[in-house]
Amino acid sequence: VVAATAKDVSETVKYANKKKLPFLAYNSAHGAITTLGRMKSGVEIYLDQLNTIEVAEDGQTATIGGGALSKHVTDTLWDAGKQTVTGTCECVSLMGPALGG
Repeated sequence: VVAATAKDVSETVKYANKKKLPFLAYNSAHGAITTLGRMKSGVEIYLDQLNTIEVAEDGQTATIGGGALSKHVTDTLWDAGKQTVTGTCECVSLMGPALGG
């Protein structure tokens, strides 16, 4: 499933749970072989369309979409005078480092 909105993700997860199907949120390529290779009869939720970042007006928080790539996030934050910790590759999702993995 290619999710275009956060609601798409939510509805897909609800459907997978209702049908007792495993699901995996996925963006970019890291882990594709090892993680997706183990997915059997499940639902992959591809997040690349959720490549968004919004910095709050007060500059204290940022809302980052599940498909946001590290380069987009660091550039947007830099333009706002902010920084974040990321992985070493700019072309992958920020989702992994943001979740502590």
